[in-house]
Amino acid sequence: MLKTFSWFGPLLQVLIALDDPAEVTLDTGIAVHGLTSESGNVHSFLGIPFANAPPFSLPQPVVYLEDIDATSYGSACVQHDQLTTATESMLTYIEESGLNIPVPFDQAEECLTINVFKPATATKESKLPVVVWVYGGGFLIGDSETYDAMGKQVVEKSIVASEDVIFVTFNYRLSAYGFLGGAEVQAAGIGNLGLRDQRMALEWVQDYISAFGGNPGRVILWGQSSGSVSATMQLLAYDGNSQVLFHGAFLQSGAAIPVGSILNGQAQFDALISAVGCDGALDELRCLRAVELPQLRPIVDATDAIFSETHPSADGTFLTDNPQRLVRDGKIADVPIVAGNVDDEGTLFSIGKIGSIKSDADFESWINSTWLPDATDGERESVFLNYPQDPTVGSPFATGYLNQYKYNTQYKRVSAFQGDLVFQAPRRFFVQTISNLPNHQSKLWVYLSKRLKLLPTIGSVHGSDLFPDGDGNLNLLSDYLVKFANTLDPNLGVEDTAWPEYTAQDPQMLLFPPGLFEPPLPVAATDDHRAEAFDILNDLGLKYPL
Repeated sequence: MLKTFSWFGPLLQVLIALDDPAEVTLDTGIAVHGLTSESGNVHSFLGIPFANAPPFSLPQPVVYLEDIDATSYGSACVQHDQLTTATESMLTYIEESGLNIPVPFDQAEECLTINVFKPATATKESKLPVVVWVYGGGFLIGDSETYDAMGKQVVEKSIVASEDVIFVTFNYRLSAYGFLGGAEVQAAGIGNLGLRDQRMALEWVQDYISAFGGNPGRVILWGQSSGSVSATMQLLAYDGNSQVLFHGAFLQSGAAIPVGSILNGQAQFDALISAVGCDGALDELRCLRAVELPQLRPIVDATDAIFSETHPSADGTFLTDNPQRLVRDGKIADVPIVAGNVDDEGTLFSIGKIGSIKSDADFESWINSTWLPDATDGERESVFLNYPQDPTVGSPFATGYLNQYKYNTQYKRVSAFQGDLVFQAPRRFFVQTISNLPNHQSKLWVYLSKRLKLLPTIGSVHGSDLFPDGDGNLNLLSDYLVKFANTLDPNLGVEDTAWPEYTAQDPQMLLFPPGLFEPPLPVAATDDHRAEAFDILNDLGLKYPL
């Protein structure tokens, strides 16, 4: 009997799947045809167009007139070719480390598609919580198809836990195609197009997710890196008006970064207009929209990549001010939030500086020109003192004299500074400020991961909280995410690993310690590391946004 049962269960699942194909019908009567996973547990609906993307124009919602074939992913959005601007040291590291930078083969301007993963048993009456994933990639690269396996596993895990969720991913425009700056862009009302795409995807969820068994009244934003920054920008959009599009946020390595006015991108706009031959045109934007993609792409790719002007900015409409000021002024949606970091956020982004920053003078010149050109000498000096050349206090943190990549004594210093400025300090500012807001009544939870600390050179590297957790999860935090989606509280109900709430009076976080073999259990800790340095960086971010 046992042998019979061991094969009969899977066979029964397959028979059920064949009898119950992946198909839903929208309220408009349009049928959506999807796929059934090998296990039979998950139905996937891929590549559903949710908006049209006219070049350098606001997204326009799609009207469905016929049944939808949702059995394959849509094209990725056109994105930056990072290798064209990578430094020699970064290219060397990529080769030596065997890294693979995913580059979607199929890219297009018309790319705004959405994907839905649901338990096979979900019906219109299920009203399951919905997790909406926003991919990262520095607002330069990324696509939803990359996270196909993660999406299926999140749904599978939720089924096993009897806390079913629906998982949604989508594409949004990137690089100059989605985040062009300048006065002309602001005047035309087309700032932050990538964020506008995201907003329209959230509107699609409200309109259609019920047909897949989802609850439009329980939508959780989930993102990592620039995807987490994006989710934060959605919390701040229209001065914190959620428009009831979401009800919680799970933020990994990204918060309200100190970006300034869209006018700061004027030089980039002017250079692009000149390069494509549109300078002097009566309507430069109209001229730009008419440029064919084969001519436009190499020009965009030739611009600087990481931490360039191609990122969200205060356009006066979607984002009315520097995001950190919006947080400070309480202009943020009042929803429960989980926010955290990995320990060595800056290492991966600092390898490219090995060839150009070799001395104290190089470091100081880089800070002065790239990050703090308007700061006073005294303000810069406070940064130099808090980020000294001493490798024992650099990143990867707590590794002593190890990890001085290519014996460059400035590498760990650069890593510490970049990781704190862009990721760690803004997250601290974000949760500290929110915890003191009288108009934000929802709860906060914070985490810090030191897992994989012994990875050579990069330590607890940016993105390592998306790596396997040792228990078969593709994501360190997936169990917590599923719980949060269902209860708006990430606690798993295990007393010795309870996740304390973060408050102004008691800023507690969940710490994932490093480990050699079996990862140790997470523990509660106080969120107070590098407090003086973080305060300095956050003050400078408010005063001199990027």
